[in-house]
Amino acid sequence: DQSARLTPQEAAKRMAEMKKMRDLLFYHEAKAKRVAKIKSRSYRKVHKKASKARAEAEEALDKHSAQRMQMKREVERVRERMTLKHKNTSRWAKHALKQQKHNPALAQAVQEQVAKGEELRRKQMDAEAAGSDDDSDYDSDDESEGGEPLEP
Repeated sequence: DQSARLTPQEAAKRMAEMKKMRDLLFYHEAKAKRVAKIKSRSYRKVHKKASKARAEAEEALDKHSAQRMQMKREVERVRERMTLKHKNTSRWAKHALKQQKHNPALAQAVQEQVAKGEELRRKQMDAEAAGSDDDSDYDSDDESEGGEPLEP
């Protein structure tokens, strides 16, 4: 619908904008993978100290902006958790879905995983709703990224 109403210049601008966002996302994912691989105690110590200094600097901000930043961090954390093991798309989950009728313990584990995923989805929706009330800049175009669990 919307793409039919765009002029060719607007479409090209939007495509460039989307490409830039994809590139930034790829860069941040690669950086996060690199950082996650580092096992050095001294590296962790330095970065822990830096994050503690950032937290103290945020406390120096006024209460409203500190709350807004806290909410953004919480939403980001929930999104990160949503993309992890709480979906039924992993190899283990697919195998467990097939084998759960033969193994009641496995069926219970699958149910716990589904319940955890639903709880996190609800938490994400609540956090997004609260975040969008406080922060009008927040863009919620990608609300349906959670993915539905596979049925047995």
